[in-house]
Amino acid sequence: MADFDGVADIDRFFGVLVRESIGELDTARTLVLAVASVCAAAGIPAGLLVRAVATLANGAIDASAVGDALRGLQAAGLAANDDGRWSISAVARELAREQNPPGPRRQYLRTVVADALTPMLQDAATSLGDRPGLVTHAVRLCGEADRSEDARWLAILLERLAEHYEARGEAASSAVYRDRLLDIRGENTSDLFYAARAAQAAREFDKAAGLAQRALSGAGSDEPQFRRCRLLLAEALDGALRFQEAETYWEHVAASAGDRDAGESTGRAAESVAYARSRIRRGELRRAKQALKLLIEEYARSSGDVEFTTADAVGGQIRGARIEYAHVLALIGDQIEARRVASELVAIYREAGLLRHADMVRAQEILAEAKLVPHIRELRLDDTARARAEQDMKQLWQKNREEDGPRSPSALFAGVGYGHALVSQGRKEKARDMLVGLRADAIAVGGPRDPAYLRATFLLGQAYAQMRCYRKALKMFRYAYANQQEILGPAHPYTLASGFELAVMYKTVGEDTEAAKLIREQDALSAKSMEYSNDLRAQIKVAGSLIALIPSPLWRWMRGPERDC
Repeated sequence: MADFDGVADIDRFFGVLVRESIGELDTARTLVLAVASVCAAAGIPAGLLVRAVATLANGAIDASAVGDALRGLQAAGLAANDDGRWSISAVARELAREQNPPGPRRQYLRTVVADALTPMLQDAATSLGDRPGLVTHAVRLCGEADRSEDARWLAILLERLAEHYEARGEAASSAVYRDRLLDIRGENTSDLFYAARAAQAAREFDKAAGLAQRALSGAGSDEPQFRRCRLLLAEALDGALRFQEAETYWEHVAASAGDRDAGESTGRAAESVAYARSRIRRGELRRAKQALKLLIEEYARSSGDVEFTTADAVGGQIRGARIEYAHVLALIGDQIEARRVASELVAIYREAGLLRHADMVRAQEILAEAKLVPHIRELRLDDTARARAEQDMKQLWQKNREEDGPRSPSALFAGVGYGHALVSQGRKEKARDMLVGLRADAIAVGGPRDPAYLRATFLLGQAYAQMRCYRKALKMFRYAYANQQEILGPAHPYTLASGFELAVMYKTVGEDTEAAKLIREQDALSAKSMEYSNDLRAQIKVAGSLIALIPSPLWRWMRGPERDC
């Protein structure tokens, strides 16, 4: 007993027993283990085991025999049943892999399991409980597949995986499989379009633009495909802040909007939502708000008591319209209504279990921002709601970093939201530390004009201003303002916010003339894009009066002495 080494020796002893007994198993049990050897470690749906084993046995083993085999493995301690999903012990799976080493036999097993998986993933009758398990095993198969040896089924299974993640709105995962499909099948218009759409949803805008351009070039005389590719290219260029390039395509989209047949409701809705989104990015907020409101009302009239949880394509576009409507409301200054709309959308996706859906993430970001910014009628914000918004954005940022990577677009944009939450609540040191790292990631990925980098720069300026590091804050605001003026336009809310903070900082460091000139410009511009209820517009008006009236020494005294940062 002195040499007994606890768990390690128990595992070794159990392995010996399994090794000695595995050769004595009947054919059905042996085939079950063979299937498990090419599957993931997760539970395997019984239906998948039945299909695969039946193929391996040339139909000689039916579902009843597979059930007996599984119960026999369970009695031997080699399998466990969890509501119809069977987990095979690690020792048994490893021994089965040894008996089916890499080569023709393992390749054949992969093919059999892939052929069983593919129709189950596509079949709408497959239970929701089984579907995640099937995806797990499909991911394992595709990860182990040999591009040439497994070519017959690999592309089909990759497409099923991409479709699964697209149906769930999980853009980053879908983009991975769309890229692999392009690599395997070569470039064709359809695959290029879907890869571009996945990249666009994952906020990889430059990549999406390149793919969409190639898809558009290959669309030829296929008018519906040409229009879809053109719309996607316009959106991708917008996302990459390449507005001048995009505008030509938007002109064509707008010019041909009336050419659609009356029945093409999905296409019309998609174009309307995308065009409104393009106006929001350019700061044309009132125009976008009116277009989105009309679209939502039109759909409600045509559908009666509309149910936004429906999964049809038009319903998806209308949910997209509601997300953009909430966004424009928050930017214009109607935070109360923006919170209501965004909250409804978050509840819909949460109830459907689509917590990683790209639209769910966008709705969460908009809701958090609307909670953090006051409406002009609110004397004080709800501290509990703001704390909840901060926690939501922190969790979203951490989850996106873990699942998509720390420099993924999803992580960077969630990080911007979290940084905003920290700054809004005066947690300046924590905000500074977090935003410095975020800016480094954003510039490494997207360069100095990346939208996440510019927004993080503005927020870092706010953190420095709160810390009384005035010269550093001035530098951040000046950079953000100069680039946002050029890219977003002078009347965009983000540009106005940077201009306002820059004017205040000019006054703080004693540059009174620059401060007065800049705040007057922001006051005039804010009237073009913002409503009177906008808190920022109110701040600009008040600041304009104070900058003109208060002498610089008194202003600096009120702000507090500058710290040596």
